Amino acid sequence: MTSYREFPPGPDLSERVECLWTLAADAATAGEPSRVFPDGCVELIVHLGTPWSWRAEDGEFLVQPESFVVGQLTRPFWLRAPADGLAMGARLRAGGARAFLGRDLAECRDTVVPLAELWGADAARDLAGALRAGDEAGRVGRLASALTAHHDDAQAAHPAVRAAVAAILEARGSLRIAPLARAAGWGERHFQRRFEREVGCLPRQFARTVRFQHLLSLLGRESRVDWAGLAWDSGFADQAHLIREFRRFTGATPGSFEDEALALARRFVSPERLERYFARS
Repeated sequence: MTSYREFPPGPDLSERVECLWTLAADAATAGEPSRVFPDGCVELIVHLGTPWSWRAEDGEFLVQPESFVVGQLTRPFWLRAPADGLAMGARLRAGGARAFLGRDLAECRDTVVPLAELWGADAARDLAGALRAGDEAGRVGRLASALTAHHDDAQAAHPAVRAAVAAILEARGSLRIAPLARAAGWGERHFQRRFEREVGCLPRQFARTVRFQHLLSLLGRESRVDWAGLAWDSGFADQAHLIREFRRFTGATPGSFEDEALALARRFVSPERLERYFARS
């Protein structure tokens, strides 16, 4: 089984970084594609072994760069590991990523951006080299240090955007967007554009993603699933609406959630992880 571990980022980073993590491939299952779901976060990833490959639902597999950023996802994608795959990354919270990347995050949506384009070739190369040295604890510390060094408050998302992100999380994605714009003191169109640049997707898309994550958090507590009741509890109009959104975010039906192709994705949305995901609200 693929080995996946998470580490706290430290108090200085925790407001904007959910966790640091490592992911090691299992040689027995190397080459078998796995789906990954949208979760509203941005990922900074460095390959310490042979790079993994990825593709969109309707695309071809492409080899990932040595170090890169995965922008906000609005649809699932497929991931394929080599036999010696070892990756390390940082999961950047919605509203937190821009302080580290200094970029219009809408340009990164549903794609992979080489870290060299964001931090410069020398910084990206130095980070990859630093993370290949030493033991796991040392690597975690060096990745945290690199994030701290590239953190820039001047590039951070506006406080009103971060407040809107917090409100969407608190409401578990079930709320109207217009009041968020009024609370920010902006017109709705300006609010939508600002949110998209600084979070990576439109606020309604982020709310849908958060609602889906809330569904997964409830699903993790159920031994026998009442889908109609779960639809109501997680803010969907009805069971049919839940099924449509489930397929949209996973590429699968609720009944196939336990399939092997979703095994890796399920590890990323464990009950413990989702508790931290919503804890900031």
